[in-house]
Amino acid sequence: MKLKGIPHDKIFFSADLHLGHKGICRGQTHWDDKSKCRDFDTVEEMNSHIIENINSLVDENSYLFLNGDTLFGEKDYVAFLALLKCKNVYLTHGNHCNITKLNLIGEKYLGSELKMSIDKQLIHMYHHPVISWDNMSKGSIMIYGHVHGSIEQSNHPIADYLNSLRALDVGIDNAYNLFGKYVPFRYDWILESLRQCSIKSEIDYH
Repeated sequence: MKLKGIPHDKIFFSADLHLGHKGICRGQTHWDDKSKCRDFDTVEEMNSHIIENINSLVDENSYLFLNGDTLFGEKDYVAFLALLKCKNVYLTHGNHCNITKLNLIGEKYLGSELKMSIDKQLIHMYHHPVISWDNMSKGSIMIYGHVHGSIEQSNHPIADYLNSLRALDVGIDNAYNLFGKYVPFRYDWILESLRQCSIKSEIDYH
């Protein structure tokens, strides 16, 4: 996929919305450890809040890329897309997705990963983070999800390494950690945030 000439503040990325997931909702979870739950009384409240936040930022003509684990429960992706103002929404799948149901949204389902360029900036989008990706030493960006902000907050050597590269967890829980809101990441913010990160890697030769 190639995007050219689209204002960078009209391109958004997110992941791990987990709409319909009672376990991640503090008021309905069965988890013993509630420290990683979202502070909502009901899953319906959580769903509405996240969708309202998306619609407040992402208008009809913007582009929204959702990098896996969007829905739990019935996983009706057709109905979900109808709730969004944006008409240019594209989904990849994560480990909790229903691929059969994702196929019902046709070309809006992009498979397990996306390689794209935005005004010649190369982007690789994977649900799970990877430590090496194509053209990383030439400045390509890796966008991931799955970890719900844990890598950004970790002091583990692998996390330190990944955080030093042009890579970002665009999961909605990481957005909450950074901004205090469950919102998608705007592409111009991503570019600015990663501008000072390394484009070289001692373990990559491409």
